[in-house]
Amino acid sequence: MKLASLFLFLFLIHCATTDPSVHSGKDLIIAHTALKRAKKASADKFFPKSYRQAKSLYKKALILFEKNRLDEAKKRFQKSIEISEKIELHSLYKKKRDSEI
Repeated sequence: MKLASLFLFLFLIHCATTDPSVHSGKDLIIAHTALKRAKKASADKFFPKSYRQAKSLYKKALILFEKNRLDEAKKRFQKSIEISEKIELHSLYKKKRDSEI
């Protein structure tokens, strides 16, 4: 019983002290991938303003990440992901709709 409690305690300590840069690093990779997918779907042609906005947010987040301002970077990465995924889906829909006409 005491051994199980010790392992649980150590696990909870580990979870509480996880480096926040790990999470922001994941967001960086996801945001980068989302931008690439949006471009591949021609979002830069169909929705140029939104694509530029997502790319700008990504670049600003990258600068913040490098300056170790991780909370601010995470917010911008997540917004970039949100926009990129949305315009990717809309672009794919437009391409499909246009090919059926």
